[in-house]
Amino acid sequence: MKNRIFALITALFISAGISRADVIDWGFEIIQTPTSSFDSAGVALDSSYTFYLGGFDDFLPSATRANYSDWISHWSTLDSTTFDDGANNWFTGSSNITDNLTFDAGDHAYIWGTNGALGDANAEVILLTSVNWLYPSAQPTDPDVSEFLLSDVNLTAVIGAVNSNYTGQESGISNNLGSFDIQTEAVPEPGGVILLGFGLTCLLFRRKTRQPA
Repeated sequence: MKNRIFALITALFISAGISRADVIDWGFEIIQTPTSSFDSAGVALDSSYTFYLGGFDDFLPSATRANYSDWISHWSTLDSTTFDDGANNWFTGSSNITDNLTFDAGDHAYIWGTNGALGDANAEVILLTSVNWLYPSAQPTDPDVSEFLLSDVNLTAVIGAVNSNYTGQESGISNNLGSFDIQTEAVPEPGGVILLGFGLTCLLFRRKTRQPA
């Protein structure tokens, strides 16, 4: 009897030491039927694109086009996957979250896709999120599944466009398509935007000074 009790206690200690984690399924939903995904010029995405699941720290609570140059210094990656340009024409991933050391429970999750290095101002970029994409509180003894999927009804694109919908903010898209799942955007360099604004200001000033008296 004592041996059986000892074996039961040992088994409980061993099982308590097993690392279990919440599962996050992200990307395209398995049952989703993708149409097509394109870059800013209307060229189909290929395997040169990598998509990253992650988030920003508290010093960058809201990622926008205006602070793109600050993204990389505040970004942390949980998982990544390559775009499948074969029959599926999608990307999908699954990752375990074993603790809340990197992402606190309730932090917003983002999917950052690009064909260059993260933060590259010359690359094609898309950043996706949803009000429903919140990192869970890791439950090592009671794991659950969270879904950060492109079928989310509240899916939005901070940069780029999703589900055949443009917001009017996609300054780096030169070919507006009719039907698509996602379309990446060519993000302009901040310096180029500043110079463009300065040039327009000078042009307006010259026009005013040349008006007849």
